[in-house]
Amino acid sequence: MQKIFKKLVSIHFMAIAATAMLNTAFAANHATEMAPLAPGVYPVACSNIAQDAAKIAQFGGQASDYWEGNDRYITQILAEPSDVPTAIARVPNDNNFYPQTSNKDLTFTLLVCYPTTVENKRADYALPDGQLVPKMQRIGDKPLLPLNAAALPLRGTVGSGSATLRTQHPLLVFSHGLGSSPLDSKSVDFLVKLAAYGYIVAAPFHADARFSKIKLDGLSDVLYIIRNFDYFVELQALRPLSIKATIDTMLAHPDFGPRINQDQIGGIGGSMGGATMTWLAGANLTTTFPGLSSRATVQDPRIKAMVGYVPYAGQRLLPAYGDNNASAVNVKTPYLAIGGTADTTAPIYLMEQAMNNFQSARYFVALTDVTHGYEPRYADEVFGWSVTFFDAYLRGNASAMNKLTKMRNIKGGLDDNMSIDYTTPTASWAGGATVEETFNSQVGREVLGVTDAGGNLTPITSTPLGTQKTRNAFRVVRSASRPFPLGSSVAASTLAPVCVFSGAGAVPITTTLLTVDAAECAQLKTDNRWQFRGTPFYLFQAANGQCADGLLTVTRMFNNKTNPADYQYRYSTSNSFIKDLVSNGWRADLQVMCAPI
Repeated sequence: MQKIFKKLVSIHFMAIAATAMLNTAFAANHATEMAPLAPGVYPVACSNIAQDAAKIAQFGGQASDYWEGNDRYITQILAEPSDVPTAIARVPNDNNFYPQTSNKDLTFTLLVCYPTTVENKRADYALPDGQLVPKMQRIGDKPLLPLNAAALPLRGTVGSGSATLRTQHPLLVFSHGLGSSPLDSKSVDFLVKLAAYGYIVAAPFHADARFSKIKLDGLSDVLYIIRNFDYFVELQALRPLSIKATIDTMLAHPDFGPRINQDQIGGIGGSMGGATMTWLAGANLTTTFPGLSSRATVQDPRIKAMVGYVPYAGQRLLPAYGDNNASAVNVKTPYLAIGGTADTTAPIYLMEQAMNNFQSARYFVALTDVTHGYEPRYADEVFGWSVTFFDAYLRGNASAMNKLTKMRNIKGGLDDNMSIDYTTPTASWAGGATVEETFNSQVGREVLGVTDAGGNLTPITSTPLGTQKTRNAFRVVRSASRPFPLGSSVAASTLAPVCVFSGAGAVPITTTLLTVDAAECAQLKTDNRWQFRGTPFYLFQAANGQCADGLLTVTRMFNNKTNPADYQYRYSTSNSFIKDLVSNGWRADLQVMCAPI
């Protein structure tokens, strides 16, 4: 009861704050509480990871020592090693980055869990610690994958007509936390739940302890890192190599490879696994202390979307991506982070710092009072957000994208709130364009330009564009006769011309004012402070203050200045950005403009 009451109070005050923040009756993006996601419909099976109890007894220790790499590795205790998927990563010849492993081949054992058929009657396999690996393959077994008849779009088909069967599935590569493994009880739960939603999930045993025996639990570990910093850097740099090698192995695998959609590869990681994804996406790895210089690790552009659960972005004195996590600006892959507000191992403010530099779609969901770890009772929130995100950004599912842009939190369970949101405009179409904001340092203002289907950016008014994009952008319709294919949820009558105004003559206004409201447009045309620049594109009007499905709310912000020389308007689809402006004295105007996602 206490948890339910706490969540109700939190939601109540969030709603009050959102209303006060926007000074308006209309709902912003991410304003809807969603029901928990239904469980995945697929039964799940996993690759062979059978272990030999006699070998464990012979070599000593616990099975988990081999899983985690504590002076051992899982290959030493496999009962049927020839049937276990393995990735081999060639370490670059670089003694500075890889002091122990330079120019060597490293073996990484894989656990693969995947959707299977209802006819799969293989037995679950009991691990030495009592956990069950579902429907595990044994020696000579082939993976049994379904012909997926689900509506979610997958490449590769057999047959024709309404009964067309899909033959390929998306691939997710899973990177576990530091000092953990794919077989700890939390990781197995991750793999199985994701596979039940139709994803093939491949997880390497990083075995971090083979390269540096550290954890991140306290001051003693930080001191160990400082004393052995080169080895800590190497441990981190090896992780992207192993993930890249895992993708190579899966695509080349004779059974899994043909069943993977190569255009739908995603990555998900916990703790340092979340950092691993960002290094693969282009963020540099911190390589010196206390200097905090950084350099790039191996990258893999095949990964089209990433999720980090309690993602590690460094400690207060040791950010993961260089000084102030500044190199995170190189990340251009859509990323969802889910972190705990009580996490001291991976403080969320450092990941928020990094994500504010990301160049693509990004979302940070904060779980109130959650520390550094995962429990099965967190599943509604973790998988409700993660699966919706992957369905949107990997599978290209329009319903999932629409749901993601409307989600505020998930009903019941944990108190989950979005602290960062930014949805980048999707791919252009023949009748569309993108309004983008750049900063012009000469006038000290943000200036709007339009990017056409060919990628050409031109200013909307006579003020020259700046050289630095602010990452505020939204789609527009260039021609009313060639509207965006939104479907039946948006009536053609809701499309409205956007009136564009700039400062008139000697009036020193250096900002751009946009409106879809016909009455406001007419009034501004009579105001001698403003010059009408035409209606170069269209947006959609709201119905009863709400943007329809498939549309994002574009909020017009005004800086509340009284001197026309100080006027400034900005436009954003990001609630977190709008909240930051409001905290600095800006206000949201009352009209609603709706842009295609």
